[in-house]
Formats: sequence, structure tokens, C-alpha cells
Amino acid sequence: MRSHKLRVVRSDSGFTIIELLMAMAFLAFLLIFVVTATVQMMRSYSKGLTIKQMNQSGRSLAEEMIRDVRFASRSSVITSAVAQGRLCLGNAVYVWNPPGSTNGENKFSNGQAVDIARLTDSSGVYCADPTRPIPLSATKVASQQVRVPEMNVNLSADGRLIKFKFVISSNGDSRPVLLDGRWQCPTGPDGYFCAVATFDETVFLRNGGG
Repeated sequence: MRSHKLRVVRSDSGFTIIELLMAMAFLAFLLIFVVTATVQMMRSYSKGLTIKQMNQSGRSLAEEMIRDVRFASRSSVITSAVAQGRLCLGNAVYVWNPPGSTNGENKFSNGQAVDIARLTDSSGVYCADPTRPIPLSATKVASQQVRVPEMNVNLSADGRLIKFKFVISSNGDSRPVLLDGRWQCPTGPDGYFCAVATFDETVFLRNGGG
């Protein structure tokens, strides 16, 4: 009789080096994708917040100016100091720091630079003297993250209409730059937190003949 021997074949379970490398490469790719997507989402969210802040600040400034213009007289509208960041509209003066004033030309009485502020000034002394410090009682129209890089104000020949066009933008390192006559956000990381909005309004002066 023949004897039959039982042969046992052992199979070593586990992963080869190639399989481990492929798994690690896949995990690394997945992590890079997740991190990149998260960063992009955070940048988009920050950009959206910046644009929203610009629009809100611009609308608030426009509404304040329209309200003051409607009750201003032609003689009380003083535009001679707009280049220095001051505009008188009847009983109110608007103050801001134009581009190039790195240290803040317009300051509060405590030395702090003015971003955008409104002050009751029926006598017009703050436009007559553009270097006059602004009292702390002035109302800040926008936060420190907002500035006015451009302001243009024009009265019609008959003094019945006033047209103002202003640009409002982000401040600090993310502020826009003037290129080819247009305010544009910089390229690179700072551009993600940059926003520019232009407002153009024409308002009727109820007391235009005064």
C-alpha cells in the first residue's frame, strides 16, 4: 500500500513594500487635497466678508452724505479741501485720509489717524483749516479696515445738483493700488483680503439757490 503524505502550503499574509508605498502616496494625496480645499474655502469666505464689509461701509457713507446734501445750501458745500481728505456738506464735514498719507494727515485730537469720520460742523472751520485736528466726538463711519482712496465732488452750474463719486476699499497690506487709472487688488496672498467698491450718486439740493 502506498502512503499518502499531506502537504501543507503556508501563505504569509501582509502587504508588500510596493503596496505600502502606494497606500502612503494615496493618503498623502488625499491630505494635500483636503488641506488645499480647506485653505481655498477659508480664502473665499474671507474674501466674501471683505466684499460685504466694503459694500456695507460704502452704502452707509453714501446714505449719510445724501442725507446731509439734501438739506445743504450751495454756499455751505465746500469742496476745496477734498484733496486733503475733507468735504463739508452743510452742517457736516466728512474726513478721511487720502492715498499717500502714510502717517495719517487727518488725525483725531489724541493723535490717532482718521479712517472715515463724520463731524457736525455748521461753521465749516474744519474745511477752512484742513490741518485742524478732529475731536473725538466725531462719528466713525467705517472701521479701520476701510479707507477712501478716491473722492470726486462736483456741483452743477445752477447749484441745484451735486454729484459725488467715491471709491471705498480695504486698508492695510490688502489695500488696492492704482494701475492704469483703476484701483486694482494686488496679486498674491494680500489679494485674497482686498476689495474695492465704487459709488456714484447725484443728489438734488433743496436749498441749492441759497
